[in-house]
Amino acid sequence: IGALALLLFGMDLLSSGIQKGAGNKLQNLLSIISGNRVTAVLTGLLVTSIIQSSSATTVMVVSFVNAEILSLTQAIGIIFGANIGTTVTAWIVSLLGFSFNISAFSIPLVGIGFFMKTLKKYRIKDFGDMFMGFGMLFLGLDLLGDTLKLNPESVAFINGITDLGAWGIILGVLIGTALTALIHSSSAFTAIVLTMAAAGSLNWELSAALVLGSNIGTTIDAVLSSLNASANAKRAAFVHVAFNICGTIIALILFKPFLALVDILVPGKPLFDAALPSSKAIIAAHIAMLHTVFNVCATIIFLPFVKQIAKLASKVVKDSAVKDNTHYKMPIIISKTRNTVDLYVMQVEKEIARMAARVMDMLDEVYVALEGYDEKSIEEISATVLAQENYIDEMNEEISSLLMACFQMSGTGSA
Repeated sequence: IGALALLLFGMDLLSSGIQKGAGNKLQNLLSIISGNRVTAVLTGLLVTSIIQSSSATTVMVVSFVNAEILSLTQAIGIIFGANIGTTVTAWIVSLLGFSFNISAFSIPLVGIGFFMKTLKKYRIKDFGDMFMGFGMLFLGLDLLGDTLKLNPESVAFINGITDLGAWGIILGVLIGTALTALIHSSSAFTAIVLTMAAAGSLNWELSAALVLGSNIGTTIDAVLSSLNASANAKRAAFVHVAFNICGTIIALILFKPFLALVDILVPGKPLFDAALPSSKAIIAAHIAMLHTVFNVCATIIFLPFVKQIAKLASKVVKDSAVKDNTHYKMPIIISKTRNTVDLYVMQVEKEIARMAARVMDMLDEVYVALEGYDEKSIEEISATVLAQENYIDEMNEEISSLLMACFQMSGTGSA
């Protein structure tokens, strides 16, 4: 549990460090995306590869859809790309974690990161968390590797799940879904699977099933962030869940051919052999390739149908029957698991622009009343302007409260 906690903390520190160092550039990249579905996928892939968290990317996407910064079709493309981008972590672990002693440079990385954080006058300090996160990530992996070096005979019952045939594979997917939802990170869970498989504790088929399940479990953050959001934001979260479930079902139907394809792409048999050190790297490469091939194939299958998927989501998630236009509700999602100030900056700017537009509307109403002076119309316009003023007062209060919350968040040097 301690090793897992260190791994998760390292991943969180890495992600937040990169986001702090990049400022709001990543959010800007997401918000200026064009309607081109291919560009949207590439953007989601790039952002997720950088911040090492598809959950963080999808929470951003849901937030931006909720604030009407992104359309639903744009969000769908980015979500597809985020699923591919999250496989980068598996490749880092696969290529670095089992080729040499990663603990040899994990501690120096933490030291470098801490030293960078002391350079208060330089922007480089913002990347200190990134280096410390990498160091703790690798240290956590090393500790997990030591902890999970279990005797294959003692964990035979785990691998025995695959003896149940198709039901055993489905059970493996469900376990992967539940555990990933519990730790809120498919990247971390995949790293655990990689480590256990490389230690001989998991066989190839069960590892594959667990990784497939992790793709469903990782949607938990998007779902939680959309609970009190707009209908469009709920649709974006629905697409994320539906996309991963449908992709997993297709992979399960074609499970044996799917594993055979991975075996062709990665030379060597994914079997643990204590006498063959290279077997660890081979098993890890198979799992990383499976994760990548699954998400790439799912994206290729569903990408041509982005508009149809958006229409389906609109039919499944209906618009609210009653809209309250008399009172202001902040259309910004405060994430319980992914809090960085830069995530809210653009959304706050948009709300301030809306507030300014309403003030201009009030001035126009007053101008019309004064230009064509009529006592009856002035009374009507006065009531309208008063209602607008109350609405703007509510906007001011909500926006000010959010700005104060942002100021109190950790790492708010640019707040």
